[in-house]
Amino acid sequence: MFMWGLVWYGGPQQFYWTQLYPRLIGRGSNLQAAATAFADCVVNSSVTYIPSFYIFTGMLKGNTFEQSLELLLKEYLTACLGMYGFWLPMQTLNFRFVPVHCQTFIVQIGNFANKIWLSWLSNRSRVEEQRKMKADSHNVMLNVDFNHRPVQVINEPCSI
Repeated sequence: MFMWGLVWYGGPQQFYWTQLYPRLIGRGSNLQAAATAFADCVVNSSVTYIPSFYIFTGMLKGNTFEQSLELLLKEYLTACLGMYGFWLPMQTLNFRFVPVHCQTFIVQIGNFANKIWLSWLSNRSRVEEQRKMKADSHNVMLNVDFNHRPVQVINEPCSI
């Protein structure tokens, strides 16, 4: 998560917040704050943020580009809807009431909770696969004796 934060928030996101949005949309009114929040939370999240997050963090975890893309496509809608629900209200308030030079700080407060959720979402299938592999390897280990010879396993209940 540190690498993701350094690359994303230190680069493209800073440009969007401090240069692009104020120049294209303006600042000061409720309508401008809502329009900026929509641009950031819906357009930016859907087009750049979520795809970049899944590809970048997937490759950091050792996945191939194709594996990262497959996970992105599988979870894209859920990730987008979760991001909209969290960030639209927060960013509307942020863009309306917080000076431009302080907006990154405010977002970092929300980022802590949001990235916990997004990390959980993007790793939940991976964790399930690891649990299954561990259970499978445990079952295989139980099917050999101390001399590493296969043992016949009877899956019937014992009766006394």
